Amino acid sequence: MSKVSLGSPRAEILGSNLELTGSWKLLHNYRALLGVGVLVIALTLTGCGMYISMTGVRATGIASSSFDENIEQKVFSDYTKEAENLRIKYNGISFFNPEGYYGVDDLNTKITQRLSGLSGNYGVYTYNIKTGEEAGYNFNQKFTMASIAKIFAASSLYANQGTKVRVGIVQSMLHASDNGAFSQAISEVGVHNIVEGISHSGVSDIDFVGNEAKPKSIGQYLTLLSQEKILNHENTASILSFMKGTTNEERLPASLPEGTDIAHKVGTWSGAYSDAGIVNTSFGSYVVVVMSDGVRYDEAVSAIQDTSRIIYEFWKIRS
Repeated sequence: MSKVSLGSPRAEILGSNLELTGSWKLLHNYRALLGVGVLVIALTLTGCGMYISMTGVRATGIASSSFDENIEQKVFSDYTKEAENLRIKYNGISFFNPEGYYGVDDLNTKITQRLSGLSGNYGVYTYNIKTGEEAGYNFNQKFTMASIAKIFAASSLYANQGTKVRVGIVQSMLHASDNGAFSQAISEVGVHNIVEGISHSGVSDIDFVGNEAKPKSIGQYLTLLSQEKILNHENTASILSFMKGTTNEERLPASLPEGTDIAHKVGTWSGAYSDAGIVNTSFGSYVVVVMSDGVRYDEAVSAIQDTSRIIYEFWKIRS
């Protein structure tokens, strides 16, 4: 096995969501798992042996026999700001006349108007679980998942370990987006079981190893999860409970009326800020996924908030 020096990873709190930064991407292509502080983690993954330290990584790749050397050269300058002190507040505007009548095309238009002209690229998908209607923007393009992928690791833990699952690992992954818990989950369940679980769901275009997915695919998986078609009632309820009131509520939840029931998972990486969730309201439940690549943090958070509000208002009027 060859050694690839990735330098020293640096942890930052971005909107209270722990994500690792530095010269390499958070679990990019799942070829590196994260070492934090002076902790040295020894992991054995199915098909992927890893030794992680503060100075480097030894591995046989999950997707290939060697690392992408370009990872080492990536320096994410937009993370050098004091992001942990940055809070993007919802502007409080409304997008629809509550007395009006609107079709799905109107929702698509509103979303497009809000996102067009921004830096980078966005993808949005929403599905009304009650009516079966869907809408969005670029929802069949693939985007970086980042920590949204932790949903699949959590589902796989429950599917493979049942009552023996260590709930604390799931809680840390989903509620605090803890990367150490994510590494432990992958170690325990194996990458092949996570990939197999996604395949068995019947949802395509979710590349766990490549850390990419289409917004529509994420939305379809969340829909099946909410309908208890991925896991049983007890395990579904457990996962969704950990996705509520998380350490990062400044994206999808921030623009919703106070007290709105939303289970969601953010994804954060340099230039890729996303959020995916299930919203339960008095007028029905719906799924909403907003993903991005090559965008600015402050611009992206504001766009996610507005998109969340646009979708909420639309489904409420349509009910």
